Amino acid sequence: MRAELGALSLAAVAAFVGGAAAGRPPADVVATGIARPLQLALDPEGRLVVLGPGAAGDAAGEIVRVPLDRGGGLDLSGAPRVRIPFARGPRPFSLGSLAVEPRSG
Repeated sequence: MRAELGALSLAAVAAFVGGAAAGRPPADVVATGIARPLQLALDPEGRLVVLGPGAAGDAAGEIVRVPLDRGGGLDLSGAPRVRIPFARGPRPFSLGSLAVEPRSG
């Protein structure tokens, strides 16, 4: 179910990233295997940057970069992720907005 929701969310984003054709945006599944994508951005190299909560619940979040030049339907379940640890202290935080810094990517 999680993979299906991830694919559905990425498909919805692909519809808007690709632009409108004949009055209706196309929809393509660009990747599967990202449990719950919450925020999306494009980096300077044209990759889709996906932020989601830690899949195992042991991190505040995870970032996955999706190459858009390899065709659709990539299985990213084993792809490397940048893990964002919980803050130390009595109150773990959840993530806010994802923004790609143009100079660092």
